Amino acid sequence: MVYILAGLRGVAAFPLLLRAFARPLRGDDRDNFCAWLADIMETDPAACRPIILSFIATGHHDLRSAGLWALGYVVQSNDVELLREALADPDPRIRQDALGALSSLKGDRRAYELVLSAVHDPDALTRESAVLHLRWFADAAAVEHLARLIQDPDVRVRSILGETIGTLAVGTDRSAMAVDALLSLFADDAPQVRAGAARGLGMLGALPALT
Repeated sequence: MVYILAGLRGVAAFPLLLRAFARPLRGDDRDNFCAWLADIMETDPAACRPIILSFIATGHHDLRSAGLWALGYVVQSNDVELLREALADPDPRIRQDALGALSSLKGDRRAYELVLSAVHDPDALTRESAVLHLRWFADAAAVEHLARLIQDPDVRVRSILGETIGTLAVGTDRSAMAVDALLSLFADDAPQVRAGAARGLGMLGALPALT
C-alpha cells in the first residue's frame, strides 16, 4: 500500500506515509519505507519540509522521531538550534534521530560540535550512533576525542572505534596518535573490538603492529 500510494499520489501522500512510518517496522519493511519516503522528499523537499517540521513540533513521541529522521533529507543550517534542543531530549531515540539530521549538515561547525559532544552521551546506543556519524562527517581532528573512548564501558562503542579512527586519520598528521589508540584497542578482551582495531590499523598501513 505504501508503494502504491507513493507512486500514485507522491507528495500528497507524504503526511499519511510519514505517520505510518512512525509505527514500529521490521528491518526490510523499514528499509523499503525509507527508500520510498526519501524519493518523495528528494523530488519536492520544499513541499515536504513544513510537514516534517509539524511532526517535530508535536508532543507525540513517535511522530517527533519520524520527523527528525525525515529532517535529514531537507535540513537547513537554521535547523541547528532545533536539533540542539532535540539532542537534549530525555529519550535516547530522539537524540539518535537528531544526530542523523545533524550529520547531513556537512561543513557546519555548529552541527559538527553537537555530534562530537554526543560521544559522551550517557546512552550507549547514542554514543555508538555519534561515532558512526563522525566516521563520515568529521575530520582528523576528531581522532583526539575518539581516542578517549577506548575505555568506553560498552563493547559496541569500542568495536566501531577502530574503523572510525582509521578512516579519519589515514594520510593525516593524526596517524601516530591513531595507531597508539588502536594498539590499546587491540589489547581489548572482546574479540570484536580487536577485529575493529585490526581493520583500523590496516587502513593506516601499520604493518608492524598487524604482524
